[in-house]
Amino acid sequence: MQHASRPALRHAREVSKLLRGLADQKPPLAGAPTNLQVAESWQRSFTVHGLRPDRGLQPHYLDAGELQQRQERLETVYRIGREELEQLQKQLRGGGFSVLLADQYGCIVRRVGERRLDRAFREAGLAPGADWSEAAVGTNGIGTAITRRQPTLIHADQHFLTDNINLSCAAVPIGDGRGGLIAVLDASALNPALAKNKRERTMTLVRMAARSIENALLLDSVRDQWVIAFHARPEFVGMLQQGLVAVDSEGRISAANASAMSQFGAQSEADLMGRPLETLTGMTMDHLLGLPEDDSGTRQGRFGDDLVRLRLRPPSSRHAGKSPAGLQGHDALDRLLAGREPDLSEQLAKLRRLRDRDIPFFISGETGTGKEYLARAIHDSSRRADRAFVALNCAAIPAELIESELFGYRAGAFTGAHPDGMTGKLRQADGGTLFLDEIGDMPSSLQTRLLRVLETGEVMPLGGRAPQQVSFQLLSASHQDLELAIREGRFREDLYYRINGFNVHLPALRERRDLPGLIRRILLEESGRTGPVKLSSPAMDALIHCQWPGNLRQLRHALRVAIGLCDDGVIRLADLPKAIRNNLPDIGDRELRDTGNADARPQREELVAALHRQRWNVRRAAQDLGISRNTLYRRMHRFGIPLQHNLS
Repeated sequence: MQHASRPALRHAREVSKLLRGLADQKPPLAGAPTNLQVAESWQRSFTVHGLRPDRGLQPHYLDAGELQQRQERLETVYRIGREELEQLQKQLRGGGFSVLLADQYGCIVRRVGERRLDRAFREAGLAPGADWSEAAVGTNGIGTAITRRQPTLIHADQHFLTDNINLSCAAVPIGDGRGGLIAVLDASALNPALAKNKRERTMTLVRMAARSIENALLLDSVRDQWVIAFHARPEFVGMLQQGLVAVDSEGRISAANASAMSQFGAQSEADLMGRPLETLTGMTMDHLLGLPEDDSGTRQGRFGDDLVRLRLRPPSSRHAGKSPAGLQGHDALDRLLAGREPDLSEQLAKLRRLRDRDIPFFISGETGTGKEYLARAIHDSSRRADRAFVALNCAAIPAELIESELFGYRAGAFTGAHPDGMTGKLRQADGGTLFLDEIGDMPSSLQTRLLRVLETGEVMPLGGRAPQQVSFQLLSASHQDLELAIREGRFREDLYYRINGFNVHLPALRERRDLPGLIRRILLEESGRTGPVKLSSPAMDALIHCQWPGNLRQLRHALRVAIGLCDDGVIRLADLPKAIRNNLPDIGDRELRDTGNADARPQREELVAALHRQRWNVRRAAQDLGISRNTLYRRMHRFGIPLQHNLS
């Protein structure tokens, strides 16, 4: 026991010695266990919060009711960020880490970690309900990150209290894009011997996860506004590094992420909030919308003197808020296009004119062409966008269950019924949109009942005593030829004309002229977590010439597989599924080893340029490129770039 107290005693003496030096206005000596930022936190812990380093840790836990209130306040953050928290924990697995989410006051509200470590972290005070503000426990990752409003790494004896010197904590604040603090993301390990390179890796991973959550929260909070995603480097648009700014109905900046502030040279969100977009960029929203769009959905413009690539996200509903003059017509339907596609463009233009006239739409097309995606786009761009979107796949539910799913039932209506009854899709969609996918598979008996609902606007649940009024936008879809089904007696003709007020046909992927743009867009969406991924020319040729019997669904799966198999962020022909490669006999194995005759030269030049900018400092060059040092070393070896260079 006496031996175990020696490190704590040494730490208490070291803290006292440094505090006396700071009182005499002496900076920390070389070799001291801390830096100036941590020394200043020690000073706050002692002089402002009245703590002593040798005071034992006495974690204060909130009672269950107050903890639940704190968790409810951060429910949106946890819902949006849960996948990032779990992914971060997987990346840190095996190192004894727990991922912690704390509120803006330093109270831990969620912990994601190995169950076997629950007791150890609880005893260390690192569990939901514990207060880790600087005022409560002195210098630590969470509390000091809140005070500094900066990513903060506090390792071992950099903590203030001697009871915490066995911890290693990396914490990053999560902001709201308007200058406010929402939460703190932290990764902590009960390991004072954690190597420096592992601590740096942990901080990098926490930073990336926090920025991803921050960007997602910003986008979620400004659904009724225009959002500009931009970066000087085209490959970063759509990635974690992109700048994001939201523009309100008066053309003023209402929110911005950290990358946007950096690119605009702003010191804080306050430098941007409320400023007209035009004064920052030299361009209005009208000007941005007038810029031509390439196949990937991005535009090129100038923000002041800087050339940037940008992508625009419209408000989710044109009724969610007043749009700036001249911005009408750009909505969720635009996402179905990725370049010039005349036939589909003409159909979408007609849809915009008809969508709020209570006309039923029928969507036809092969399986996988995006029929449900179009249905959601119609809903999201309509006056019903803030109401329910209810979907039912008539082919995915057994025939004996469709009736109860669609019409609902009263409690006790039949044996096995839920004791509280069931509302049914028709009533759930009241006021919103009902989407009946694969309606051609609906049993004949239900076709008759559905027709009556559409004619009367009334629904009678199973076992019900009185009909109930409903009103919804009806969208239907099928890959079948319903006119043939009518001739064969499988579908009611009167129901067909009731659901088919206007028909939209989605072309097969092999028929689309904007296929290259669609490929690039889906590649950006699927590679969002792993970082920028490019397609080699032979791989793009193979994708373009494939017949795609599974349409968009097959394309998305193929790209998802290729992203997982590719090296160095480049998808080559060998990374694509064999079925796709076999569709290109003229390419064959020509480029199975395409380390990229066409791709290698610009990649090598980009690496060399970054190394020159950073005077051949590999760490800084990797940061400049947005990649890890290990990745940069591998690419330098691949392209024959020497590790050292004569700068003279």
